[in-house]
Amino acid sequence: MFSQLLNSLLGIEILPDELATSKIFIANLDRIFTYWRTISCSHFRVSISIQKRKCIMKSKVMAGSALFIALMGLFFVSAQTAEAGKKPTDTPPGFKLAFDLSHAELGELPPGLVPAMTLNKGETGSCRWQKVFDPLPPVEGMSPNRGRRVLEVTEPAGVGYNLLFADGTNLQDINMIVRIKDYGGKKHQGGGMIWRAKDEDNYYLTRWDPLEKDVRIYHVVDGKRTLIGSTGEKIETQERKWHGFTVKHVGDKITVTFLSPGKPVLEVTDSTISGPGMVGLWTNGDAVTRFRDLEVETAGRSTRDIKGGAVKAFNVPQVFSLILSVEDVEIGTLPEGFVSATTLNKDQCKWETIVDVYPASYRGPGKPPKERNVINVTEPAGSGFNVLMAERTNFQDLRYTVTLEANSGKIDQGGGPIWRAKDENNYYVARWNPLEENVRVYHVIGGKRTQIGTVEDIKANPNAKHDWRLLGIEHVGDQIKLFLDGKEILQVTDSTLTESGMLGLWTKADAATKFRDLKVENAGL
Repeated sequence: MFSQLLNSLLGIEILPDELATSKIFIANLDRIFTYWRTISCSHFRVSISIQKRKCIMKSKVMAGSALFIALMGLFFVSAQTAEAGKKPTDTPPGFKLAFDLSHAELGELPPGLVPAMTLNKGETGSCRWQKVFDPLPPVEGMSPNRGRRVLEVTEPAGVGYNLLFADGTNLQDINMIVRIKDYGGKKHQGGGMIWRAKDEDNYYLTRWDPLEKDVRIYHVVDGKRTLIGSTGEKIETQERKWHGFTVKHVGDKITVTFLSPGKPVLEVTDSTISGPGMVGLWTNGDAVTRFRDLEVETAGRSTRDIKGGAVKAFNVPQVFSLILSVEDVEIGTLPEGFVSATTLNKDQCKWETIVDVYPASYRGPGKPPKERNVINVTEPAGSGFNVLMAERTNFQDLRYTVTLEANSGKIDQGGGPIWRAKDENNYYVARWNPLEENVRVYHVIGGKRTQIGTVEDIKANPNAKHDWRLLGIEHVGDQIKLFLDGKEILQVTDSTLTESGMLGLWTKADAATKFRDLKVENAGL
């Protein structure tokens, strides 16, 4: 609205994201003031010479003054709005932001990813990034069409640096990881990650180049790249193989690890760029590179730093999902920020992280059993509802999935996710019960559970030793959709709980259940 007004009245063209830059407003302030003065003075002169139109002209003087005041007000409102949009992204304790490429077709770029270039003076160019299919090596007895959906800088500019920003991210202290595969390039190959990015000319960067056989850390300020750390020794890698790449930056301390044989580690101290900024991906010149599995989380703080006060609703940036990571959680404990509780029972239940063994028979020919950490309600209360809540989460409209396996229970089995939770007595819950062979949705108010939807004849797999089921919900406004194993099975309407609330997990009575792969994203945006 502000940009349209300035354009129509003054011929000033301002992009929406430029409204909050004071230099644009100040640069045109004299034109705005001149316009206001011209309107006021000319109409005042006319009002003297033509007495019968005096009232009309006075109203125009007032309109001119009002316009000037409105322009000033709109500027400051826009500035405050833009500043509010720059507040740091914060991941709840125990959670990470993870790339989710499911919202784009092959050959497209998922929404929320923005290509950009860092160019030297006089250079011109652009780059193209897109989602591509990366085939897996053939394995006897398995489908020849196996593969992953990954990101690739398919058409690098050949000059400068090719960037891909995750729009909406604004992180300062981070843990970040990505998997990277070199795919081509005569002058340069490989690439890396950027963070604390203010724009395409100001950011931190770590990169791996298989041609130069090293890993380096730079800061880029006003488009000029400055080396602040290098591995020194040569890193030998195989061509077109995936490699893990991590960076941790807390305060002014930067640690980079390249997950190749030997795992070279770089540690440097630098304070050139402070404050939060965007995260993203980077390649140099003509490098054609593929990326996948980017994950990032807030680093350098614990729950004691963030407890107290209201938790604001989380807006997960586009192209990301929020995932629960328990691989690094100590066995017998819970992820940071999670608390157990019970509904309708004063007795306590015990939730903890345990090791789950995935049998070799489920992993394909020649593969050994796989161990992974999962969350388990080891000691259910025996009556009422066993609840595990992520205290520092706060979502309203969302898509939320979790994978669960019913272990045991005579009274009840299974379980599911809870959301929009105010506390252990007020929330929505969706649950799968293999004993009753159904999936249901409830709201719980003051500890009282009320059914709002059910799907019957949902049988367990009698031949499966590990019958993991993917249970998911999508809740936008008062519309709730229920999914089982990726298929929509129910749609209901309910407006009992309208505000944002915590996420969590749930079982009933003596149901002992394992949970893994908790994933959430904003919906309805």
